[in-house]
Amino acid sequence: MEDTTPPSTPNEITTVPPIPDGKIYSNNVIYRATFFGGPLVAGYMMAANFKIFGETRKANWAWFWSILFCIVLCGTIVLLSDYLRGKSPNAIIPVFYSTAAYYIAKHYQGEKITTHLNAGGQKYGGWRAFLISIIGLFVLVIFFFGLIYTKTIFSNNNIKATNALGYNSIKTYGAIKNEIAYNAGNISDEQLDTIAALFTKAGYFKEFKNQKEILVKKTDKTYEISVILNSIIKTDTTKYVSPFKQFRKEAEYLFPGHKLILIILISDDLNHVYKRIE
Repeated sequence: MEDTTPPSTPNEITTVPPIPDGKIYSNNVIYRATFFGGPLVAGYMMAANFKIFGETRKANWAWFWSILFCIVLCGTIVLLSDYLRGKSPNAIIPVFYSTAAYYIAKHYQGEKITTHLNAGGQKYGGWRAFLISIIGLFVLVIFFFGLIYTKTIFSNNNIKATNALGYNSIKTYGAIKNEIAYNAGNISDEQLDTIAALFTKAGYFKEFKNQKEILVKKTDKTYEISVILNSIIKTDTTKYVSPFKQFRKEAEYLFPGHKLILIILISDDLNHVYKRIE
């Protein structure tokens, strides 16, 4: 049988795809580095990958979302630090955001990472990822303690403001630190705890929303409890004031032999009394 295969010519050239320029971070490297270094590391590595892939706009968004997530995460931890303490292993939070970073990178960059590596492109090794993790962790710690310092300054300012009103001590309750301002020496911790429990039961002290403050003054056998509300109570007295009448009745059972006066304030001005409930 005659061979019909055309003879090869010396001019035929086999094209080989060019090797991609630049180095990238693999999904696994992003996961490990983010676990140890925090959300900013994920933003940095994904942004670097996007730049190699020629997607500068997506690189900027990677930075934006990682910074925003870092702010929200650290802020939430600082605000709820008392509530979260001892309730869950510390590793849960890093596992959460590193796993999220892994799947986000896989979704938006997975195919391009695979294509880059299959075409002979290079990837960064573990030592560079380790160094970036250390830098990211350092930045995260600085930012975290900056928030704690800001929260401390804010709390100190509240104490100074309370002292200016004639109260020398503050006791806090709940995750968001609802406050009872009082004068130390003439009222016990047990009495303050009872008052706080009553306000929690009444729904005034909440766990995760709108930090509240009350002022408690005890003279002889009389308790004066000042509650700070805003001017909205004028529009619906029944809704905002009437529950405190019932609250006062319940409180008197817990403080037998004492008179309890509730003072409704429009602001933190003690002279701006809207209503006294006796």
